[in-house]
This record gives sequence, structure tokens and C-alpha cells, in this order.
Amino acid sequence: MNASGRQELTLSISGMDCASCSNNVRRAVLALKGVADISINLASGRARVLFDPDAVSEADILRAIGRAGYEATRERRISAEEETDSWRRRIYVGGILSFLLFVFEYILPNLNVKIPYNARALLLLLLATPVQVYVGMGYYRGAYYSLKQLYPTGDFLASFGSLAAYFLSIAQWARGGHHHLYFDCAALILTLFSFGRYLEARARGKASVAIRMLMDLAAKKARVLRDGQEVEVDASEVRTDEVVVVRPGEKIPVDGVVLEGRSAVDESIATGEGMPVGKKSGDMVIGSTVNTYGSLKIRATRVGSESFLARVIDSVETVQANRAHIQRLGDRIVAYFVPVVLAIAAATFLGWYAYKGNVVHALLNSISVMVIACPCALGLATPVAIAIGTGMGACRGILIRDAQALELAGRLDTVAFDKTGTLTVGRPVVTDVIGGREVLQIAAAAERDSEHPVARAIVEADSRLRLPSSSGRLPIRDNPTAHDPAGGNEQPHPRSSPLNLESFEALPGLGIRATCDGQEILMGNERLMSERGIPFLEFLDTAQGLEAEGKTVIFVARGERPLGVIAVADAVKPESAEAVVELKALGLDIILLSGDNQKTVEQVGRELGISEVYAGLLPEEKLAVLRRKKSEGRRIAMVGDGINDAPALAEADVGIAIGSGAAIAAEASPVTLVGSNPRGVATAIRLSRVVMRKIRQNFFLALVYNCAAIPAAAFGYLSPAVAAACMTLSCASVVGSSFLLSKRSVE
Repeated sequence: MNASGRQELTLSISGMDCASCSNNVRRAVLALKGVADISINLASGRARVLFDPDAVSEADILRAIGRAGYEATRERRISAEEETDSWRRRIYVGGILSFLLFVFEYILPNLNVKIPYNARALLLLLLATPVQVYVGMGYYRGAYYSLKQLYPTGDFLASFGSLAAYFLSIAQWARGGHHHLYFDCAALILTLFSFGRYLEARARGKASVAIRMLMDLAAKKARVLRDGQEVEVDASEVRTDEVVVVRPGEKIPVDGVVLEGRSAVDESIATGEGMPVGKKSGDMVIGSTVNTYGSLKIRATRVGSESFLARVIDSVETVQANRAHIQRLGDRIVAYFVPVVLAIAAATFLGWYAYKGNVVHALLNSISVMVIACPCALGLATPVAIAIGTGMGACRGILIRDAQALELAGRLDTVAFDKTGTLTVGRPVVTDVIGGREVLQIAAAAERDSEHPVARAIVEADSRLRLPSSSGRLPIRDNPTAHDPAGGNEQPHPRSSPLNLESFEALPGLGIRATCDGQEILMGNERLMSERGIPFLEFLDTAQGLEAEGKTVIFVARGERPLGVIAVADAVKPESAEAVVELKALGLDIILLSGDNQKTVEQVGRELGISEVYAGLLPEEKLAVLRRKKSEGRRIAMVGDGINDAPALAEADVGIAIGSGAAIAAEASPVTLVGSNPRGVATAIRLSRVVMRKIRQNFFLALVYNCAAIPAAAFGYLSPAVAAACMTLSCASVVGSSFLLSKRSVE
């Protein structure tokens, strides 16, 4: 339940075949007092209802959907296999009987096979009636419920057309003589409509392929410690705070924290990063990631629907159920389309009857208009493309939680980046060491037991350089007067024994004082050295040059003698420069917003090629910058990762959260990048442009088809059977066009 006291109900609804069907469900549910909103995804058959539980119950909502003629359940229905099989059986029955009707109506007479008229009419009736009963019953049921709501759907058009041809044939036979019969047409209309629905059911199943793939990633079993014994259970049965044992090569079944053991975990499905991440006691792990070499004991912190993978699946389903503005436009078109078609069909009947005075001819042309104008293609133009597009995003680590964001992302002209944690790694790293390798060794010994982020950076840098084959290069210079901002000479990496730390004292606002192997070590800012009377003049020019680059400078002294300088900075991510280049290539302007100092922000801007930078901003000041840009007519995205970014993320036209950041930032954003790579921003924008282009193409195909086909049917150029075939072809073209999305590259 959310803060407003409203509750959200997620349902699977069967029986919806076109946009008119989903509109009927929407009208039936919104008519209930206490229902605030309902969003329906026709492609997946999923719906989300926001309601007040004090005013209306879940049972009331389910009954309202049932009265509208559709079946709703809370069970998750990812696969459309059952529905697809049902339509396939109808196609087989309708196809075989329609073929036999065609044989007896046309082929045998042309082969001079003489069958008495009454016997042939009876045989045709016996062949056509099972099609009406078995194949057509679902259409008649849908038509009945749609008429009850005075909101006819595509089911009504199909039902009326087929029944009219069926009963017209019976009337022709009853008149006596040898009048032409249309039993074959009645059967073929239902069979071809069923083939169209079969294609749509397959589309709904394929549109959810990303969700099925994500569900397949989940661990199926878990080894849980209960009463001191390892017990193997289904992963879904693990409870919060239970201890799970994970052996090498196994999937981690829950989100949790490591209690015992050391290992490396392949988190590529969650973050997109290819290298396994080291894990030890106290580290967090993500369910469905793979433990590589060590055994781990993990305390479960989030299980079931609260787990990372479940929330990813929920995010994909949410956006598929939400409606973009362009989809709401399609729904409005469909809402007026069916009544207009009925009016055209009525006018067609009256016109032909007035022109020829032949009821049969007028009725057949009217049937053709109704059959060919079924709005299935219009209804599928948007949801199938959105479902496929969001699935493509999920497979690339881009979670789009709002269909409106998917639509807006393609129309952006400006992207605003937060700096720390978004374009930079979000933690300090050692960038320069002035005074030789010994400076870093002594500093690391002094800071070994400190938890301060800068201390951790120094210890990590020293540890890295002690490795026999270090992969990182660190500028270490002996000459304090020669500052080389582009780098320096990397010194040899002696593997000497670390110094023994004997005492440690933090000096607030200044630095630290420590004793290592009987020697006093001072580390801190220039003020600390000045107060202790340690002469650092030979290092000042170098230190000022480093500070001009936005780096934090730490002076290191042993006893009364200055040793050197260590520079620390929040390093720019290697992918950030590529992200900026890609976004500029897409024609977007880039701005940089940060609460950091002016020098640091300007340096990052220069390094990445971003000329418009804003430094020293509080959260409300970031918000003000975005509002000013929007008032200038800019369509702007905000990319951030921290709690302080949440207001700006919510204010932007499209908020994009870096998944490695704070949860509150992700909650404020309709788009989340699961990993920490900012290049995902450009991928998301390219994906939006491709999807929206496909939706517009689908609308064009559907509207052009109807604009051309309805007049052709009204003027008598299409028989009802040909009209049904054309309608099926229209649906197939829109569905097929949407599936071509998966072949497009958005990298």
C-alpha cells in the first residue's frame, strides 16, 4: 500500500483481443467507486489497478471484469501458450470445414458432380454450423458483453458479419428455388479472424520473452541451515534472515549479506560487468548471480517479490502495462472507430439497397465493411512495440518503468549529469605520488586501520603496487619540482615487508598522527605541516598544480622531515568520455551539475569535453537549474545516483538513475541503468527513438490500410471472405513489423 492509502492489484486478464476489449475492461473497472486508475497492457494481458481497499475490494474488481466478459486472475501468466493452442485448434476446425464448404460449393459443381440443391444446402449447413458454434462462440460472447456496455468491439464486427452471412444463407434456402448460399463465407470470416487472433496470441507470448528469460535466471533450489543441518528447499521457500550455503559454481538464491567465506561472484546479469567481484564477510550479494570459486554462508535479507530479480521483472511488467501518450491516442481513435464503422456499414447497406433494390447484395457489402474494419491492427500498433522495446532494454541492463519515459526519451535535446558516482567512480583514488615509492608505503602503513575513504584509497593503491603484476599504472615522481599532469614515471614495485603500526591518532580538520616502527608519521593538509613547523616549500608548487586540477593534496612527513605529497581524486570512469561522445553524436547538449568545488567540476568537464558546468550546487539548486532549462523550452534528462539527486531526477522530463547508486534515486526515476556504465544513457535514447519510429510506422500501416480498404468494401470491390483475409493480413503486418525491432541494433 502506498502513502496515500491506495493499494495496487496486478492481474492477468484473458479474452482481450483488441484495443476496444481493453477499453471495455477499463470502463468496467473505473466505474467502481474507489478505483483510482487502471493500466492495461494488451500485448501481455497484464493489468494494474490502483484502488482504495476501504471503498472497493479485490473481489469486486474481479467480478466487474467478469461482468465485462473477461476472465481475470492474480496468477502470473507469462506464457500465451494455452491461448495460442486454443486459437490453433479453432483454426484447424474452421480451416478444414471451410475447405470442405468450398469444395461442395464451388469445386464439385465445376467438375459436373451433380448434387441436388436441397441435399447440398443441408450438407453446407451441417458443415458451417460447427464453425459457428465452436469457432464463433468466443466472438459471440465478447460481442454480447460489449453490447451490454454499449461499446461494440471487434468481436461484434466479426460476429455480426459471420452470423449475417450464416442466417442469410438459411433465408435464401428457405425461400425455395436455387438461390446462392453464403455458408462458406460465414465460416471463412470466423476462421480468418481466428488466424489473426492466433498471430496476436503468439505476439503476446513473444513480447514477454524478456520476462521469461529473466525468470529463467533465478536459482531454483537453495541450501538452507535449519536446526544446524543443511536442508535443500525451493528457492521461493527461503525466509528472511535464514542462512543460505552457496558452493562454488552455484547461483546465489537470495539477496543477502555474506556471513562467512571469501569468493568472487559473477554479477554480470545484474550490473553488466564482465569481471567477477570479490566478496567477503559483510559484503552484499545479489540473488541469481553466480558464485565462482569459494563457499559462502549468506544471511537472506530480501526474498521473493522483494529480491533484485523480482523487482527487475516487476519493472518491465509495469512499463508494459503503462500507456504512453501515443498509445492513449490510439485508444481514443479506436473508441470512435467502431461506431463510425457501424455508421458506414449502415450507410453502405442503405445506399446499395436504394441503388439496386437487392437486400442480399446490400447486406454483403455492408458485411464486408464491418469485417475489414476490425480495429485489431490499430490496437496492436503500440503495445507490442513497447513490450518488445522494454524487453530489449531489460536485456541490456536498462529498466524502463514508465512507457511515457520511453516515449519522451527519444525527443530529448539535453542531458544533465551529476558528477560523483555517475561520471566518476564515486570514491577517492590515488592519482599522484610525489617523493618516491617510499611515501606511499609509509602513508599506507599509517592509514592501515583507518576506515576513512581517503585512507582506504591510499592502502588500496599500495596493495595494488605490491602485486607482482600490477594492472594499474600510478604516477610516482621523485623530483618534487617537476609536476607532470599527464603522468609520471612509474617506479619499481618493491615487495618489502609492510611497516608495523604502533599507534594512530586522528587530528580533526588537519589529518592524522601515527607511529610506525618507532617513527612518528604526520599526514594531512598544509595547515598541519605549518603548525608543526615542517618545511614543505619544495613541494608547494607541485601541490598547487595538483590542487588546480581539482585534486585533494595530502602532505606526508616523518619526524620533522617532509617526505612528499599524495594526490587523491574521484577518478572519471573510463566509459564516461565515450558516453559524452555518443550523446553529442545523437545531437544532444550535455551539462554537468555537481555539489563539488568549482575547480574539481571544471577539471572533470575539461576531461570529458563538457563546457557547461555548474558547481557547488545543493539539491534544490540542481532543481532550479533544471527548471530554468525547461522554461527555455529544453526537453531534458537528468542522470544521477545519489539521494541528493532525487529531486532533480523527479523534475526532469526523463530521470535516469545509475543502478549502483542509492535506492531512493532509482525510485525517483522512470529509467534505471542496472550497471554503472553511463553509456547506457545513449543506448536508452537510441532505443526510444527506434521504438517510437516503429510505433509511428505501425499506426501509418494500420490507418492507411483502413482508409483504403473501407471505401473499397463499401463500393462493392471486396467480398466478405476477401475482406476477412485482408483484415488478417493487416494484423500480421503490424505484428511482424513490431518484431523487426528485435533485429535493430541500439548499441
